[in-house]
Amino acid sequence: MSWEGKERSLRVLERDESGHLRRTTFGSDGKQYKASGRYNLRDELGLRVPSLDRIRRVLVDLFLPAGYPASVTPDYLPYHAYNALQAFFSSLAGLIASRGALQGVGVGDASATATSALLLTVLQDVFGRITTISAAYVFGTSLYPETKTFRLVADLVNDASIVLDTLCPRLSLSFLHTFLLAISLCASAALRALCGLVAGGSKAALTNHFACTVPASTAAGGEAVVAGDVGELNAKDASRETVVGLFGMLLGTLLVPRLTSVRATWLTLVFLIAGHLLANYLAVRSVSLRTLNRQRAGILWTAWAARMREREDADDVSPSISSLAKAGGQLALTPAEVSRRERILALPGTLRDARGHSIGYCELGASVSRVVARGGAENVRRALQSSSDAKFAKERYMLFALPRRRVESKVELTVCFKEGATPRDQLKAWAHALEAAARLRAASVSPDTNTVVEEAYAAVEAWFAPFMEALSGAGWRVDAEGIMMGSIGATVLGVEGDAVDDGVVLDGEAKVKRE
Repeated sequence: MSWEGKERSLRVLERDESGHLRRTTFGSDGKQYKASGRYNLRDELGLRVPSLDRIRRVLVDLFLPAGYPASVTPDYLPYHAYNALQAFFSSLAGLIASRGALQGVGVGDASATATSALLLTVLQDVFGRITTISAAYVFGTSLYPETKTFRLVADLVNDASIVLDTLCPRLSLSFLHTFLLAISLCASAALRALCGLVAGGSKAALTNHFACTVPASTAAGGEAVVAGDVGELNAKDASRETVVGLFGMLLGTLLVPRLTSVRATWLTLVFLIAGHLLANYLAVRSVSLRTLNRQRAGILWTAWAARMREREDADDVSPSISSLAKAGGQLALTPAEVSRRERILALPGTLRDARGHSIGYCELGASVSRVVARGGAENVRRALQSSSDAKFAKERYMLFALPRRRVESKVELTVCFKEGATPRDQLKAWAHALEAAARLRAASVSPDTNTVVEEAYAAVEAWFAPFMEALSGAGWRVDAEGIMMGSIGATVLGVEGDAVDDGVVLDGEAKVKRE
């Protein structure tokens, strides 16, 4: 707040929670004459005639979080605009599906009984609850790092449940009517339960993203975004969804009674589902997450490695952040740039090159015994001996390259973590796997895998420290866990002695701690 004194007036300058400046002028008699940066006759005369600006502010206060846009990330509004559109399409399609489900359980059928409808409802509920429990076990640890993927998957399975519900009236034409109807309704209930669990988990992760503080150096306009209130964001989301759902139901009550033919019903449903999926895809695509998962880390590392090779070709063998900054250009890709490159539907363990082509697969957090079963004893023995060298001993992971049957085959890598591995170690292991896979894939003949792993490690060791510094400068949250989904299955405690077990010289028995 600043004060400017004049002979006959005082002027107060204020900044509200949204970052807007407000000027209020007081006369010498203490009366308020002006409450904005412009002369406003309505305010001077005390008139309270609603204006477009006032209506806009009321709507902002109702449906957007306090302090908007300073309290949320820049991608908050685009995402929720598309999200409201997809919710509108979904509410209309849901009404059509509800009509089909009601007809399926016997509404309008004189031969149907209340008991059969009740039993079908109970059966649906049982399948839905079982699906919720099973999905939480299978997908629970993947929802946070793969938020965008599961947000889109949630609506894909929801649309599948809508299609199954709409099919229910057509099943009455089959002689297996009761059996097929029960399968359709139970599958629909299971898909809706899966949608609810996956959408809820991904929504929580997105809310945390929108509420997180954005550094001033990476924020739009150069101003920092302060941390928002997660509780208020959820409340405002609920209020917007209520309004959108209300409009959808009102329009649906006018639309559904006019869909009297099968052709009209399905054409309308196809249009609504297509609009729903398109809006959802655009919503997910508009989000620029600042946490690292395997795919985003791969995009960042391949771009960084390409730049490091260019610097090495220019005889800058020890690149640093300062030397790169002097050379000009951007140090690391920003979250927005990575968002434009990443795939929404992608397997998390896939290794990709700079062009996005799949070059292999890497499993993180496996046990040594699993590596032996997959890659052979001799390969593991040599890798364990290499991991005992001084240059590898300090690392909290071990990388194993499994032998390939053909040169053109994709690379298979496995990472075993040592005790005390941190998110930084997990990121370095993933970068090491990417670099090793790229070198193995580029080889014209079958190379010695352990030699290539060592060469890749030398490159990663030289480039990783400036890489981490560049990521922090670009606005990435490098300490957030996202590379390793869930807890590590087995932790290597050490390798010692001269034991021989099944032909594998382990330099002792590899002590493994099971999680």
